[in-house]
Amino acid sequence: MQTIKIKKPKKVLVGADFSQLEVKTAVYASQDPDMKKAYEEGKDLYSLVGSMAYGVPYNDCLEFYPEGTILNIDGKEIVCGKKEYTNKEGKARRQASKSILIGSIYQRGVASIAEQIGKTKEETETIMNNFYKGFPTMTKWFEESKQFTIEHGYMDNAVGRRRRLPNAQLPRYSVNFKENYNTVINDTDMSHFNPFLECASLNTTLIDKYKKLLSNIKYKKEYDKLKEDALKEGIEIHDNNGYIQQCLRQCVNFQAQSLGADIVKLAMLEIDNNQELKELGFTLLLQIHDELVGEVVEENAEKVSEILSNIMINTAKKIGIDVPMSADSYIVSNWYEDELETSLLDNIMKHGDMDKEELFKLLCEEHTELTPESIHRVLFEKEKLHI
Repeated sequence: MQTIKIKKPKKVLVGADFSQLEVKTAVYASQDPDMKKAYEEGKDLYSLVGSMAYGVPYNDCLEFYPEGTILNIDGKEIVCGKKEYTNKEGKARRQASKSILIGSIYQRGVASIAEQIGKTKEETETIMNNFYKGFPTMTKWFEESKQFTIEHGYMDNAVGRRRRLPNAQLPRYSVNFKENYNTVINDTDMSHFNPFLECASLNTTLIDKYKKLLSNIKYKKEYDKLKEDALKEGIEIHDNNGYIQQCLRQCVNFQAQSLGADIVKLAMLEIDNNQELKELGFTLLLQIHDELVGEVVEENAEKVSEILSNIMINTAKKIGIDVPMSADSYIVSNWYEDELETSLLDNIMKHGDMDKEELFKLLCEEHTELTPESIHRVLFEKEKLHI
């Protein structure tokens, strides 16, 4: 009996990833004119931040020397092409500036940012102050967001999503009587006796006393001593500053993160409803943070990648986002194939002096996510990575 084979058309993965989505939504929320202008002119925002934070020219914060830059390498003058020669110092500044900008949007503390950029706390304070002075509109947005949240106990993003943050309205310290506490009344003191309840009313004089003392507290040791003294008199003191500060961080980063998430979800709806994508046979499979991935037959991949990218960009425009968006599309047989290949090739370059057989063993140990056959083809046969 003859066997019947059904040949299925080859399918590939097509995806698109928003570039710097949460940074751009923060720029939109703050309406910082210098940051918006940088995006409109096609400049690199991280490099612009580096220029302000470090007090150096913009070009000195770029990852690559600008096209046309003349370098002297080994006694020879070389004219740089586009993204041809890495500027090591510029790359380091740009990477640090990325941590500064994103850290400020997430409202990380100076100590946290200092650890990320490899500077002392004092050096980082200077860098952060330069950043705040360089972008006063964004700095004002931080403070206005916090003040609004303190006053109202919530924050809305640009499309109306609301995050309730009631703890922002807590007093710095809560002062209360201990559970089951009752004032002791002797025979001569009837000032707190309630004739209707036939018992003593709580003496709020103690509460007022400790609230007043707390208003003058500056150091933790003073607070700890006061808390201990209060406990002896049946008064409990709770420090709410941690809860308040958490809300004040969240009210800022919520506006950027939630708006980014809303844009991605709206884009997913647009993609699902797009008639042309349906006719091309595209199926949306995954959403990973700011990235959308689907599958389609190989012959339609180029057209789908173009439509996918356009839909994602235009979704932001439809809801009034006036900061230019970009969504980088790709076509692969296996998800993250390009990134894995880059990682593998970097490792091959790093150990270029090793014997190939020894290098093969090392690569197999370090790249357990790949099969030995895939590594062998790239290393010995100079083929592209196919997982």
